[in-house]
Amino acid sequence: MNQVLKPDPELASFMTQECSKDNWEGIITRIWPSTKYLDVIVTGAMAQYIPTLNYYSRGLPLACTMYASSECYFGLNLNPMCKPSEVSYTIMPNMAYFEFLPHEPGSGSTSSKLVDLVDIEVGKEYELVITTYAGLYRYRVGDILRVTGFHNSAPQFHFVRRKNVLLSIDSDKTTSQSCKRRLRMHQSFWRSSIQVWWSTRVTRTQPRFRVTT
Repeated sequence: MNQVLKPDPELASFMTQECSKDNWEGIITRIWPSTKYLDVIVTGAMAQYIPTLNYYSRGLPLACTMYASSECYFGLNLNPMCKPSEVSYTIMPNMAYFEFLPHEPGSGSTSSKLVDLVDIEVGKEYELVITTYAGLYRYRVGDILRVTGFHNSAPQFHFVRRKNVLLSIDSDKTTSQSCKRRLRMHQSFWRSSIQVWWSTRVTRTQPRFRVTT
């Protein structure tokens, strides 16, 4: 590494100076002024970090380019510079064999009857099931997707959330989206900035309740 990387005292001094300031607003563009956009994941639970990214980057475009996991690549965002709320991924049918389990948003129940890629319907939600070249057979990824349309014959999906990411107390169920909406309301009311949050349930007392911090 010493043959490739050489000490740069001037750059080190600049980094120390910038990072020692109390205000980190725009720190990305201050350190890397040629930055044009951020390649990030801002769908699902990651949407909570959009205000933080905007703060550190002074509003640089957020490009959400692909939908993938360690098991398989699923899809591409054909409009990567769109707003985070408008991100839809076009499924790449050559990456795996895709099947879907119909999901009911209201009840949270998932059907056991698999639906082929060609039979899905716009506006409905599904749990993703894949069979991969590496040997996974009808593997339930655990993602809930909503069909937003088609690109030619390839369906496009909006990532809704991870399955079973719910706070459940007795018969009351709260999703991560509900928590985020409440936090945004409190953030606006208190004129504060929420960087990271977590939520848990307290069941050792009556009545039972949830705590969000």
